[in-house]
Amino acid sequence: MTYDEAFKKVKEMFNKVKTEGFKEFFAIQVNLTDEDCSGIFYIEYKDSKLSVEPYDYIDRTTSVTAERAELMKIFSGKANVVKAIEKAKIEVNGDAESLIQLADAIKATGKKPSAKKVVKKDKPKTEDKKTSDKKTKPKKKVEPSKKVEPSEKVEQVNLYIAEAQPKVKKTKKTK
Repeated sequence: MTYDEAFKKVKEMFNKVKTEGFKEFFAIQVNLTDEDCSGIFYIEYKDSKLSVEPYDYIDRTTSVTAERAELMKIFSGKANVVKAIEKAKIEVNGDAESLIQLADAIKATGKKPSAKKVVKKDKPKTEDKKTSDKKTKPKKKVEPSKKVEPSEKVEQVNLYIAEAQPKVKKTKKTK
């Protein structure tokens, strides 16, 4: 993925973010370190508006340096900011709280509201409907599974892996 593609993707993510929970100004400069996707952009919250632009931000409150994949995991909610900092997957200089707040806002934006369950009322059956002539198969009786010891599980997994690997035919080299 190129820097331009990554930047567009990040900008789209932030267009949907609700800023009601933000309390004060912040400017986060993001430094992408990938060989094929290196570059700088900033995320600024000012006057109740969130901006994402592809520029160096001199008076930033926070600087984040990371690889694109790790940053995308954080912004998509698949990775935790604090854990990423602790494991040195990202480097944060300045106010880390603004980055945490931003990541939480993105997660909240991505959540779908829970659907209400619809309870269907039983309708009285009418004889006008055609009945199907399909025969139903009797349900198979499910037997409880036997308890498997951990060592047996490992052997089963190894056997499964060995069976799943393609068999390679040895060929003779010709001169």
